[in-house]
Amino acid sequence: WIEKSGGDFDVIIDDGGHHNCQIMASFIKLWPTLKPGGLYFIEDLAVGKWMGYRKYSTATCPSTFIFSHKLQEWLEDLIYQGGYGSHKWDVHFMFCQAEACVLGKKPLETQSNQLVNTELLAEERLFVETAGALTPTTDKITTHSFYTMYGRYLLPYYQRKPNMKMLEIGLGCDMNYEPGASVALWKNLFPEANLWEAEYNGTCVDLAKKQGKLDGFNALVGDQGNNKTLDEWIEKSGGDFDVIIDDGGHHNCQIMASFIKLWPTLKPGGLYFIEDLAVGKWMGYRKYSTATCPSTFIFSHKLQEWLEDLIYQGGYGSHKWDVHFMFCQAEACVLGKKPLETQSNQLVNTELLAEERLFVETAGALTPTTDKITTHSFYTMYGRYLLPYYQRKPNMKMLEIGLGCDMNYEPGASVALWKNLFPEANLWEAEYNGTCVDLAKKQGKLDGFNALVGDQGNNKTLDEWIEKSGG
Repeated sequence: WIEKSGGDFDVIIDDGGHHNCQIMASFIKLWPTLKPGGLYFIEDLAVGKWMGYRKYSTATCPSTFIFSHKLQEWLEDLIYQGGYGSHKWDVHFMFCQAEACVLGKKPLETQSNQLVNTELLAEERLFVETAGALTPTTDKITTHSFYTMYGRYLLPYYQRKPNMKMLEIGLGCDMNYEPGASVALWKNLFPEANLWEAEYNGTCVDLAKKQGKLDGFNALVGDQGNNKTLDEWIEKSGGDFDVIIDDGGHHNCQIMASFIKLWPTLKPGGLYFIEDLAVGKWMGYRKYSTATCPSTFIFSHKLQEWLEDLIYQGGYGSHKWDVHFMFCQAEACVLGKKPLETQSNQLVNTELLAEERLFVETAGALTPTTDKITTHSFYTMYGRYLLPYYQRKPNMKMLEIGLGCDMNYEPGASVALWKNLFPEANLWEAEYNGTCVDLAKKQGKLDGFNALVGDQGNNKTLDEWIEKSGG
């Protein structure tokens, strides 16, 4: 496949055989052919623990292997960036939703800004330029690369809802520059928002008020790990937040205590950001404990559990709750809360973003209708990532594995969808069943597509795909 296609893909979608070892074999071979800044989607991960999908094996992958466990490892890689037994590689982010994930590859290095040497999206650039123009400059864009999650999630949220109510924990009183750097940033970026700032150090808060740094903000004081304090914050603020940012004490038990109390106060569709997770295994941040949280607790391990919750949706020991997605990048994550239920579309009963709505409406108008929007809710990741990618790069080169030859409707539903959504793209389709591919060609279903045939778990096949496609 690699030989035939030539590799060099912008987008890869694994909707193939769904066996754990097939997914892993394809990823190992195809990820290196993905361009910098490219996207790698993996669907139907929930079948990874079904016994019927745990029979396939290869010389290097036993049938006991479960791909979601590899995703848990990669989550640690992102958070710890090579520290504490993790690995540092060219993954930029991981977004997971019900039953599926997309991994983004690190973008090209380029002098986008005097403070950032990587290719930026428009919203990321706005975040960096606004922060960089302020003195002091927040470490969100210097020491850290949090412009990634804030540019992709927080700025678009404000554009949709400028009167949003936002709470940040952490005024920055212990920073080596003066406190209030992020407060100044929020004022500049979100002039119409209802802004709240929480801080442990009351003396520092009083001084910041006198200096005018907290003008336009409502202040809360106390320890974010103390339940009584958190209850007081909720009572004083009224809760009902659109956005919560935890940039506070960074101790594992503080983060957990805050999440338990504050997540229920987050509105449907709201965002909960957690910064500086990389310190979670530092000994200096493993001394704080509460009556219900021992100092041995590590918050990133809880994120690994929540990743399983998202993928398995209550099955196989996981839990089903109101988390909609989890996006993790270097040292930080943002969790999205499930949006309101509403009859957005005859096929979907949840509130949709504009791009998600376009995906659903385009797919819903086709017969047969792909299970990406019926049985599954993959419009979430495709609406948020694939459609914007095409808008930025309409000549993208995309490979999908899985023509749908074993579906209970005729094959080619997603092929028809991609043709409609991406008329200028260079489209490739790979499928195990050669007879089905030949029939689809005769029926004209693969017009405008380049076809690849074979087992996605076979290394020889994958090399042929890459060579034929040009990658």
